[in-house]
Amino acid sequence: MAVQSEVCTKQHTNYGIEASAFCCSATDNLKLLQDKMQEYQRLGVKLGILINPKNKQVEIDRSGQTTELLE
Repeated sequence: MAVQSEVCTKQHTNYGIEASAFCCSATDNLKLLQDKMQEYQRLGVKLGILINPKNKQVEIDRSGQTTELLE
């Protein structure tokens, strides 16, 4: 599954995608989604949003800035 995600990530950045969003479900691993967002940024995505309904939090990752946490 991780290999498939990486391929999709590279395709997205080739099309100039500047933002990505993830919503953490009850069965998702939060750390894996955070890592995926970091990988997207490394490949050129400028904005990442991670919604965590369980904790009622939103993480906003902007290229070159620290992660902003909204509660």
